[in-house]
Amino acid sequence: MKSRTNKLLRQTFYWDSPAQGAFFGLTLAGIGSWLLLSLFHFLWTHGAFGWIWLPVRNSCSFAPLVIVTFGGVALILSAYSLFLTLRSYTFFCQQRFQVWVWLFSIPLFVALSIGGIVAGARGSLLVCCITFCWLLPLLLLPKIGWRLWLGHALCWSLGLLICDIVRSNLINFLKHPFSSSGLPESLKSFYLSIQEILHLQGTGWVWFLVVGLLLLLLGYLLTARLWSRAAGLPYRQIFGRGATILWLLFGINYLFQLFLAWQGIKEANQAITALEQRFNRPLTAQALGKLYYNGEQPDSGFWQREKTMRENIESFPDEISALFVLPDEVPPEAMQQVRQHLQSIEASLSQWEEMFFGSIPPPALSYQRGHLVTMLLPHLSSFRSFSRLSHRRVRLALEDGAIDAALAACERQANANNTLLRETSLTGAIVWIACTNNWLDSLEMLLEARALSDEQLNVLANQLKATEKQVPEMHERTIYSEAVSMLDIFEMFATMTETGIEELDNCARWRHFRYFVPQLWWYGALDKANMAQAFIVSDFSEMPERPIIYGKPLFISNMLMPPNIVGRKFHSLTARLRAMQALIAAEQYRRHHGDWPKQLENLPEDPFTGEPMRYRHGDCAFQVTVAIWDEESRRWSVDAQQRSAPAVQAWSVGSDKIDGSSMQASEQTDGRRPDDIRAILRLKP
Repeated sequence: MKSRTNKLLRQTFYWDSPAQGAFFGLTLAGIGSWLLLSLFHFLWTHGAFGWIWLPVRNSCSFAPLVIVTFGGVALILSAYSLFLTLRSYTFFCQQRFQVWVWLFSIPLFVALSIGGIVAGARGSLLVCCITFCWLLPLLLLPKIGWRLWLGHALCWSLGLLICDIVRSNLINFLKHPFSSSGLPESLKSFYLSIQEILHLQGTGWVWFLVVGLLLLLLGYLLTARLWSRAAGLPYRQIFGRGATILWLLFGINYLFQLFLAWQGIKEANQAITALEQRFNRPLTAQALGKLYYNGEQPDSGFWQREKTMRENIESFPDEISALFVLPDEVPPEAMQQVRQHLQSIEASLSQWEEMFFGSIPPPALSYQRGHLVTMLLPHLSSFRSFSRLSHRRVRLALEDGAIDAALAACERQANANNTLLRETSLTGAIVWIACTNNWLDSLEMLLEARALSDEQLNVLANQLKATEKQVPEMHERTIYSEAVSMLDIFEMFATMTETGIEELDNCARWRHFRYFVPQLWWYGALDKANMAQAFIVSDFSEMPERPIIYGKPLFISNMLMPPNIVGRKFHSLTARLRAMQALIAAEQYRRHHGDWPKQLENLPEDPFTGEPMRYRHGDCAFQVTVAIWDEESRRWSVDAQQRSAPAVQAWSVGSDKIDGSSMQASEQTDGRRPDDIRAILRLKP
């Protein structure tokens, strides 16, 4: 038994064949790392370890154990490879250097650690390259000759340099939408100079990487020649059974990863086809642009003039800057300051308002493949500002008794909101919802002022019904546009064409390198398939929350805005529109019967519960915004305060389906605030 153990140990540590052991250690360091990372990536992609580096989302309690396990295995393999290599050098070098070789392992470990801390993987590789390619082989120089030493060192060094240049370009391209490259400036300049000298761009990067890999392969074969000369063995004998098995495992793993990638692509294509059938239109940037413009021609000049005019209008004095959106309660002195400022810019305000009355042309947007997520939408802030201005116009006009001016402002507001229906982005939909809520705020003020005739009241009721019909249409449009935009992120990372930045336009593209790293190819295909499958819904609320939706740590899929939040915004708008219709019905009842109804029949359906909405006439507690003078900063600020007054109100219980008894600021027993959506008419004493 003891002899068998000794024999096994001698075979494991290549005691009788140190040259083969050193070459096996090199093979294990390279291919073993690949296999270990492939296994980790395979299990991690299937959600076996949770997110690991994101503890907030990590639902896997044994993730730290997994890290320790894989890290421990990697450390053991590294130590084993290092032992085989150093022992071989002590065996073949001159006797007086043998002790120093073992002592050298201590500063080597320190240098590797410092290199890893200071420069990451690049620093550790640099230390390994200098040590094992240039310094240690000098001990074997009498046996191997200087030509083999130099050729071996140059092949490894140039191969690693080329691979690092390609890797840095890929990472630089990947980081572009979010941040700058992490390369030191000196190294970045050096890499860019090589890129310019060789005119590298497009598929040229692939061939550049092929050259680097061939140099590494040549360096690997020269290492085998180095050890065969040092040991005086035939060249083929260096390739022992262990190295052969590792290469066989590498080939099997590569083909397996390639198979997974092809299956992932097939699954992604099937999901995208199903999604295109669901929307009955292509999921491309071009199709999204066609939907947006719908035959209209963009007018860049219009939006340039609007931008210049808006910048002048929005520049409120610092003292009243917080009152750009008028609070519910404004002291007379503050209101006087606001009015004086508005009078000073009245001419510009009127011109700006006229631009939003009638037909509003679309801006010139770039619906290009791979650019949707980075496409700027500055015109949306114009609609948002105009909606706030119109709301302010309505309020000031009602205070002045100018009913026609208030109605005209409401009409302009509605016209701008109808223009927003062309939007094909989630941001555009959210702005439309916000502007529609501003319009409803204006209508509440009109109802409270009792300034509408019976005919105008009927027209308003019809407008509310028409707007309610627009909500599901906009909801459907937004699901489609968000699906296209999110799937376009994959195109951005894979094939982004022109960014306008020469450095990035010449960068390597990830798609060109998919056969070199099939693990990432498979990961991206899974991510894309999950993304497409997530949008095969008729309502954002049908999409489960992110921790449940994917069950896998898929990066781009988890970039989605929480779908329930988006769905709630649409349903909340529907609820408020219906609540406003209920208030109009109550107002019509009052006009016919002389008093508010105690109970309102035929209440609209609550979109969150399917039951009739709530209605009440009586005291109501609500929250208002109040303008307060701050002596320290010498400017007006806005604060939220509680009020109670007689009111007529209709409301939905909201997504939590808990009736907050219409007390908007009250606390629930579980500490949450109620999310009732309501329309309210405060009654004058």
